[in-house]
Amino acid sequence: MSEGGIRQLVVPPAIGYPDSDPSHERVGPRPSTFSGQRALNFVLQNQQLIDKTLLFNVKLVRIDKPGEFGWKAGSKGKA
Repeated sequence: MSEGGIRQLVVPPAIGYPDSDPSHERVGPRPSTFSGQRALNFVLQNQQLIDKTLLFNVKLVRIDKPGEFGWKAGSKGKA
């Protein structure tokens, strides 16, 4: 993908919100509010009614080269 490119990522429910993590502590986007958590629980508990597939539209803003903007090869995210 080149700069300015947009892609849609499709995450199936088994990966986005697995049954092994019912509190959403390890996997999946987690709502920051009580009402958001209630809405998510409603969606996840209604097996027949709602599709739980996650869709993300991702736009690549820029590609940094080693040494630019504080990034160095092998730094593992440390600036």
